[in-house]
Amino acid sequence: MSDNTAELDEEVRQLPDRDNTMPVRPRADDEADAESYLYRKPEAEELPSAKRTFATPKKPKANKQSNMGHKYFMANLRTLFLVVLGMGIMLGIAWVVSEQPWKWKVNQQRKLVEKAPLLENPLDADIERLNRAGGAGVPTLDEEDMNKRIVNTDAIRKALFLSRQAQEKLQQGNSRVLESDTQNVKDAKRQVRESNYQEAIGLYKDALKLAPYLFKVWAELGTVYLDTKDYPRAQISLERAVEGDPTQPSVLSKLGLAHLYQNNTEKALDLFETAQEIDPTYAKTLYYISLCHIQNADLGKARGALGEYLKFAPDDAKALKEWAYLQAQEKNFAGALDSIKKALSDAPDDGSLYFEAAALSALLGRVDDSLRYLERGEAFTDPSRAFKVYAQPAFNKIRGSELGRIFEKDLVDRTRRLLKEKRAQ
Repeated sequence: MSDNTAELDEEVRQLPDRDNTMPVRPRADDEADAESYLYRKPEAEELPSAKRTFATPKKPKANKQSNMGHKYFMANLRTLFLVVLGMGIMLGIAWVVSEQPWKWKVNQQRKLVEKAPLLENPLDADIERLNRAGGAGVPTLDEEDMNKRIVNTDAIRKALFLSRQAQEKLQQGNSRVLESDTQNVKDAKRQVRESNYQEAIGLYKDALKLAPYLFKVWAELGTVYLDTKDYPRAQISLERAVEGDPTQPSVLSKLGLAHLYQNNTEKALDLFETAQEIDPTYAKTLYYISLCHIQNADLGKARGALGEYLKFAPDDAKALKEWAYLQAQEKNFAGALDSIKKALSDAPDDGSLYFEAAALSALLGRVDDSLRYLERGEAFTDPSRAFKVYAQPAFNKIRGSELGRIFEKDLVDRTRRLLKEKRAQ
């Protein structure tokens, strides 16, 4: 049977080659190794009857294990480099594009400066014309300049009319307050702020739309904002007024108050001192300067400025109240009480002055006077405000007395009734 197998193999080898890549499995007794494959080396112009030759390939080397992590790292690094490069190119393009408008503006400004290097602001143009006056000593204006200088008198008239209407609204509100009963002064003032003041603000704004350079109107608007305790808007309005006329000490002082009430004491003090330098006879700035020193706890300077102001206005209730505070800091309670009594003669409807007098009387041990001042202060405010004042340490001795406990019980009852009425509303 082995002979038949050998003959079959010989016949197979004699067959024409149809697939040069087909491996031929050798016999075990061939020269090649039994486990390797023999591939026939293809020849371009081989005939079917040509002699066949087989090439024995080299034994393949063992493949080294590839480092997949290193490949991924390199691929990601290339990607990152390309992204960064692209972003850099885009930023460069954006920078170049954005620079063009600015360069154009700078060039335009340079051209304007080259044409008129001395004209830094509109006022310089008029100064230059005055310096280049004609032979007759009168500066000449061309038609274009004349047209630019035409003042819109209609707008000014309308704006001033609206400003007067606003002033009338404020005066109506003040007369309403004066005619009201002393018990309702605070409520009347609140109604004025909510109604007349808002109408006045609207009229002032309409006036400024017509004539925005009426700095007097800006000052009046800022004053209304001060009265309504809208201090940021007051600051803005008064700054516009000062820009138009920085020589008015009253406007500078009001601007200083807007800063003071926003706790910007340093700026406020600077404005008050500037106003005093402009007009030393405007004594009100001394009072404002003392307020700044009090807020800075510099009582020595506050006493000096306030003392100078009281020489000009010895009956000013607000100044006397601050003077009483300085006296109380020195433990001069009797002198402070005298100052408060003097202030009450100038402002008899100021409830806070009665509360100050009550506290000073309590510190002096005058129980009856203290409770009487508390009742008067409550009449101008409300029981809840009086209760808060009575809870202060100055009234500790009075609260421990029999009369003080009776007063406190009645005051608590009145406060509860007031709170109940407010809830019912």
